[in-house]
Amino acid sequence: MNRNKWIKNLIYLVIIFALFISGIFLLENHLSQARQSFDYNYIYITFIILIFFGGIGIVMGLSSKNLSLTSPNKIEVDKMKLIVLGIPSLVVSLTYLWVYLGWLDNFYFIQSNILNINYIITISSILLGHTIISSIYKR
Repeated sequence: MNRNKWIKNLIYLVIIFALFISGIFLLENHLSQARQSFDYNYIYITFIILIFFGGIGIVMGLSSKNLSLTSPNKIEVDKMKLIVLGIPSLVVSLTYLWVYLGWLDNFYFIQSNILNINYIITISSILLGHTIISSIYKR
């Protein structure tokens, strides 16, 4: 039984590592091309951050779940957790999209430094993925 936990945790680690390396590679590749052409695709950046780094949060949330499909328990969602943690992290995770749509035109600091503060958006995406998965539970 202990060996199964080691294997499961090792698989989670490999998936997290693959998602992290893939996300970093795609972001750095896009940013290096955009520095030459000055054409930043904010929708692509948002997509990459949500899929890859949000995926890391999902895998981290799955590691603490008991995923038995045979039990007849009812699945419920913790709505308060989604409202308190999910919505603010979703808003921060979509900051590149807000800049692209022009909704942050009055906030010059955010708009001018959006590419320098991407670690906040990345952490928020990880938190969003973990919040979504951890708010689902069996009764």
